[in-house]
Amino acid sequence: MSAFEVRRALVESEDGVRRATLDLSVGGDAALVSIVLEDGRTRIVCSCGGAPACRHAALASAWVDGRSVSEPPPRRGASSIAPPANASGSEPSGSRLPAVDSVRPPPGGTRAEMLATALDDLVTTVVRAGVRSAAGTPSFDESIRRVVATAPAPLPASLSRALSRLLDALGTTDVGLVARLCQGLARLSDALRGADAIMVQSWFGVAGGASLDPTIGHAWVDGPQPDPAARLVDVRLVEVAREWVSTLDRVGLERRYLVAPALGRIYREERLRGQSAPSHGPCPRVLDVALAEVEPGPAPQRVRLLQYEVALIDAPDALKSVVARGVSSFSRVVHDVAAELGAFPALAEPFALLIPGAVERTPAGAVLVDAAGERLALSAESPGVGEVLTTLATDAAPSLVCGRLVVDHGAVAFAALAAVVRTDATLHLRRLA
Repeated sequence: MSAFEVRRALVESEDGVRRATLDLSVGGDAALVSIVLEDGRTRIVCSCGGAPACRHAALASAWVDGRSVSEPPPRRGASSIAPPANASGSEPSGSRLPAVDSVRPPPGGTRAEMLATALDDLVTTVVRAGVRSAAGTPSFDESIRRVVATAPAPLPASLSRALSRLLDALGTTDVGLVARLCQGLARLSDALRGADAIMVQSWFGVAGGASLDPTIGHAWVDGPQPDPAARLVDVRLVEVAREWVSTLDRVGLERRYLVAPALGRIYREERLRGQSAPSHGPCPRVLDVALAEVEPGPAPQRVRLLQYEVALIDAPDALKSVVARGVSSFSRVVHDVAAELGAFPALAEPFALLIPGAVERTPAGAVLVDAAGERLALSAESPGVGEVLTTLATDAAPSLVCGRLVVDHGAVAFAALAAVVRTDATLHLRRLA
């Protein structure tokens, strides 16, 4: 199709082509430029975030108009592409992305501003293409690449997890989850531009936020004041579960779930595969923590243990205190899930301690039933767990089931990770994952 035919299809036809995407390179700076028909007019969107004033947009406009064009001078403040971040220029093993370049911030700008623009472009790409069509398109892949390139390096676990979930949600056409993740990414973009340090730290931590913009590591002139020094002092934590969840490059993220019975709170430790363990000891275990730092964000909040002692769960009161914090009303749990997702649409993955009245076998596996008869299905993320739970519940329902709450196509399900069972009047914790 010639340039004339592209323009005619976009502007003069009521049907047919609604968007054309060009792969352009200007002075070695590559970008994808989309020419979109909206309300009878053409609009240019560039993956570099500078359209309509960028060099790529000018070249695309000239090509569509059929004009000869000499390369325009570089736009002041335009971003430039540095050599690939790794020595070979190849992507990480198992990655779902094209090779990612590192990006230098423009003069007078910050990486926070660049990341905000990249996030806006990603959300716009998904909304424009639609849930069924976005994944795998060049514009979507390029938008993801830009987000990764402008984010702090190494890519923060929270952002990698959110982008991974977006890819999975697009693959399963889960419209509700895609919308929620896009909403969360848009809020992060607003936080990066609007000096919401608490939200930025919820995603990247204090150090990661400061690497985007040095002022994020300090108090803002306006708005709520972050508390980077939130701490736990002299508190007992009981680790009840661990799991590996997917990330953008499929390497994986380990989460460890720690219950503070005296506080009625649940915390989590995280590490990417290949990184050193955040703390010592197997699961389950008891940690007597002298000092720990807690980062802002949705429950369970991330925690960094600084001074602590580890012991195996051998004291009868350790699990008893955890069971005492269990919730027996599933409707209450579902209500709390909605509140968490409303506050942190892309970050929240709630963890719960449930006291089931019964475990019922179903053709799909099993469901948990509370004392009021409310039913909670097990998530498809946990194949085989239903069979294990029904076996454990042969004589009586487990005293407690621990796991992550999942919203799958609008329905709340439970990814069970561990169960507390009673044997000979003694409580034992059984890991399910």
